[in-house]
Amino acid sequence: VDLMALKCYLWQKPADIPVVEAALSRMCANPLQAKINDIRMTAKEIRQEMDDSEEAGVNPAKAFRKFRSELLRIYRLYTDLSAKAQTDTEKSMMSGLLDEIERDSRAAHENHGYTYATMKELAELQ
Repeated sequence: VDLMALKCYLWQKPADIPVVEAALSRMCANPLQAKINDIRMTAKEIRQEMDDSEEAGVNPAKAFRKFRSELLRIYRLYTDLSAKAQTDTEKSMMSGLLDEIERDSRAAHENHGYTYATMKELAELQ
């Protein structure tokens, strides 16, 4: 919260003030949410990359393997961040993120004819 005072100093033109204030608010008011959003966006990009590579003629099994390995990397980021969640609200936010990751993983497994395994199970297998 103390860092919000920097909004008075981090701009060079008056038009920069709203941009600086928005960035500080996003990072200072709820830094966990910003990290969750980053992980969420990365997971969606990975899924889109798999879909795009399949449309481009890449072997679907190869695209899926790459997707799964990247999703496991995302899951490790999730577990590291989840360990830092302290309040019930933060834990709930982390649970929602895991649900989204699992949903993407389940859909990809089903679309490619593989038996679904949870992210935790896949991580333990590696």
